[in-house]
Amino acid sequence: LSGYSARVTYSKNIPSTATTFALAAYRYSSSGFLSLNEAVVANDDLLAGRRERIYDGEGNQRSRLQLTLNQRLGRNAGELYLVGARNDYWNDVPVDNTYQLGWSKRFRNFSVGVNASRSRVTNGDADNRYFVNFSMPLGAPTELRFPPTLGLNATHGEDGNRVRAGVTGVVGKHHQISYGVSGDFGNENDDSIGAHANWQLPYASVGGSYSYGSDFRAASVSAQG
Repeated sequence: LSGYSARVTYSKNIPSTATTFALAAYRYSSSGFLSLNEAVVANDDLLAGRRERIYDGEGNQRSRLQLTLNQRLGRNAGELYLVGARNDYWNDVPVDNTYQLGWSKRFRNFSVGVNASRSRVTNGDADNRYFVNFSMPLGAPTELRFPPTLGLNATHGEDGNRVRAGVTGVVGKHHQISYGVSGDFGNENDDSIGAHANWQLPYASVGGSYSYGSDFRAASVSAQG
């Protein structure tokens, strides 16, 4: 396989209205060009004996047009953003379109964001998703530690609801110990929780992690120096 890809990008910042506009960008790829993701799929096809899909370029992206608009909403009202993208493919694979509208705001020590997306996938169905994310420090910094940070992300989509929550932080006079705990919960019976820690020593770094789910358990330790 051989091919090429060309990309054109245009962006414009309008200070008077605090608007950033980006036609980011138009990209065209020949049928023999593979992106990283497409190369991974092609390797899977090769291992599975589906060589005809590789050489026909089936499903490879031909072009992508993306438009991004960012707008600040005054000093204390946050930022609004809009993203639209159109992807088409070789060998008559249907076009898919994606639209996303979101708002984000930082309030002193914490930040919040909400967005909605709609994707028209290759089988013609629409995939609508809604997101809320939130983060804040749990306390005030001291000489020996930064306060841990709580992060929360909630998603509602065609396949149900999902909540991801986690706490991360660093401790020590030189902030040499980092840690985190997290949980991932949905309505597909695939919940999981995990924890990790890393200690930066003068001449080495050691760490470990553990995760537990409805159908798996995993643990690891590491050392570098």
